[in-house]
Amino acid sequence: MDDINLIYCNYFGTSFFLKRCIINQFNRIQLGFNKKVFSFTEDELLKFQNILKSSLEILETNSDFNEDTYFLNVVIEVFDEKINFDFLELKALKDLVNGTLFHLNLNQIVKQLVSA
Repeated sequence: MDDINLIYCNYFGTSFFLKRCIINQFNRIQLGFNKKVFSFTEDELLKFQNILKSSLEILETNSDFNEDTYFLNVVIEVFDEKINFDFLELKALKDLVNGTLFHLNLNQIVKQLVSA
């Protein structure tokens, strides 16, 4: 844990910055879930957040959908890799991304207040 700066975590995954890394990983958000780690810029993470939001909205507005009995595998392409999610995993991933972006924005606001 000494090699990372934790941003946010839930039962599904973790987001963090690497303390020591190669130059192309500097200031990139690492999102770890399902035994995989993906690297995002903040802009990429915002786009990913919109993909998750629209995917969940489509599922939830489907008249045949019942989250208790519906086990649809949702495939999302991240960096040319397809990953399957069931509905609950998709909701947990959305929480992970939302929590990460919230904490990043909160840190920026606090830094601005402290420097003012």
